[in-house]
Amino acid sequence: MEQRNKRATVETAFGEKLDTPLTFTYTYTELSSYDEIPSDEMPTRKAILGLVNSQRNAAARSAEQSKAFEAAGIKAPTLEDPNQRRKTLIKVLLAEGLSQDDAEAFADKTLSR
Repeated sequence: MEQRNKRATVETAFGEKLDTPLTFTYTYTELSSYDEIPSDEMPTRKAILGLVNSQRNAAARSAEQSKAFEAAGIKAPTLEDPNQRRKTLIKVLLAEGLSQDDAEAFADKTLSR
């Protein structure tokens, strides 16, 4: 077992966007082996079945989605695409605390060489 410290940011509450995102930290004990699971936290056979089926469903969906994208000629955006570079830079600037307008202006100025 090991104590883990995490940090989280919440941008919405009860379906509403917060004016200011809330950031907080929390701690939990992470188990390192199956044998450490307390009996009162042990998942039922039905819960394990649900987990396995969810994983199988997600894997099958992902595989078929990839095939469908390929068949439709849809490719993941890369930084070689100027629009993707702009979107990525704006996202980073927003994470740094710039306003949407300032982030867009900075990105446009920076990327228009």
